[in-house]
Amino acid sequence: MKISAIIPTRGTRLKEIEIIKKFIHSFFDEVIIAADIGNKVYARYEAILRAKNDIIYTQDDDCLVNNITELIIKYENDKIVANSMRGRKKFYRKISNGRINLIGYGSIFNKKLVSNIFHFKEWLNDPELFNRECDRVFTYFNKIKLIDVSIQEFPSSKSGMCTDYNHKNSLYQTLYKLNEYDQHFISNKFINPIIIKTFCGKLSLSKEVRHFFSKTNTKLPSI
Repeated sequence: MKISAIIPTRGTRLKEIEIIKKFIHSFFDEVIIAADIGNKVYARYEAILRAKNDIIYTQDDDCLVNNITELIIKYENDKIVANSMRGRKKFYRKISNGRINLIGYGSIFNKKLVSNIFHFKEWLNDPELFNRECDRVFTYFNKIKLIDVSIQEFPSSKSGMCTDYNHKNSLYQTLYKLNEYDQHFISNKFINPIIIKTFCGKLSLSKEVRHFFSKTNTKLPSI
């Protein structure tokens, strides 16, 4: 099985990248370091599209993944197989009914699954939001199998994108837009009952999400 490994980076973790490359090189036929040149997380997907192999492994540049062999063994052609930290899985199950997850702790999938995000990208027409949140979009539009695992994080992981002030703001905006997209194109079939509730066809926001936007003094996305 020939696999391309994709490691996106903002260029601030040069030492960590070298450690990761040495750690993973024996598993993969190709390793691509995907530099963020203003495209943020979407750098991962641009690299996936130019990878020479159909099977893709990816992780972030702030951790070492100790179960790469397990991920490869559990690979499925029509699913994302991804490591998940227990606390994060619980959080995403709560806010999205498990529809969104992260793939940066180590994941493997077929390149063809990436095609599922591009119609939403065009419809959203918000490059800044999409480039930041495309990992969550990717998992939303694909089946995913999660593996509970402990990840060895570098100390520099404490200064990643998740510490940005706009992190939760972007997350909730993305959730709204995903649900709005579902409403338009999939006739409400996959609308998440936790985040958006329907009553007589009228959309209303859950108390948890209203509280977030109220607390941060952020304008609610239009739906």
